[in-house]
Amino acid sequence: RERPGRDDKILTSWNGLLLRNLAKAARGLDRPDLGHAAEAVADFVRASLWQDGRLLASHKDGRSRFMAYLDDHAFLVGGLVELLQWRFRTRYLDFAIELADCMLAHFEDPQGGFFFTADDHERLIHRPKPLADEALPSGNGMAALALDTLGHLLGESRYLDAARRTVVGALPSIARHPEAHATLLAAMDRLIEPPEIVVVRGPAASLADWRREIDAGFHPNRQLFLISDDTDELPELLRSRQPLGEFAAYVCRGTQCLAPVTDLTELVDSLGAENLNTTGGDPRSRG
Repeated sequence: RERPGRDDKILTSWNGLLLRNLAKAARGLDRPDLGHAAEAVADFVRASLWQDGRLLASHKDGRSRFMAYLDDHAFLVGGLVELLQWRFRTRYLDFAIELADCMLAHFEDPQGGFFFTADDHERLIHRPKPLADEALPSGNGMAALALDTLGHLLGESRYLDAARRTVVGALPSIARHPEAHATLLAAMDRLIEPPEIVVVRGPAASLADWRREIDAGFHPNRQLFLISDDTDELPELLRSRQPLGEFAAYVCRGTQCLAPVTDLTELVDSLGAENLNTTGGDPRSRG
């Protein structure tokens, strides 16, 4: 009998989800092979589906086509944020920023949330703004989660404000059918209980020791970024987080931050502390 047809097109959105979960598994299972696979996904999408400052949705037979949708951008930004936690590379941070800025410029509804199609997409009878999870997670929920993490990491209020507007704008729909909005509920939980973001600067060869200690146990609300001391061209807030001596760790929960810590044992003891020594409420002023 004839073999059934095979759908072998490459979808940006699905690869964004794949990237996210490969990177999480690489970190959680200490599997470098999975991390390298995640980097290969990110590099392929960057090279083949990002053209002239815009993302495309599909690739087949060496050809990329169709303007990307909200899911393509949101899933990919979320995947890149996870990849940065496995191994920090400036090119992946830059790509995440480019995608986030594109999403804000072309998909955001000023009233809150994101439309499924871009503002320069072909005109449709209805421009949807999907909020509920279906076969795939909600693009609006994934966008809110990714923008919240990126906003706290960079001290970028534009991203934090967009994440908050997305959740607030979705509240009526969430109230009607909370069981259908798991991703947006996760984003809401993130707004109520901001993540604990740990940025460690130090020699690349020694960062793995810090990762093992910081990642020990189960900390679903902790996000860890290990940045070697020779990393160049960082955004302003990350550039200010310099090693103090050989190492320095910067711990923030939301916009509240501890003083920098240079001793690994002291850092582990301080993680999860209820009362943080703040350095200012404005994320742009954190140092």
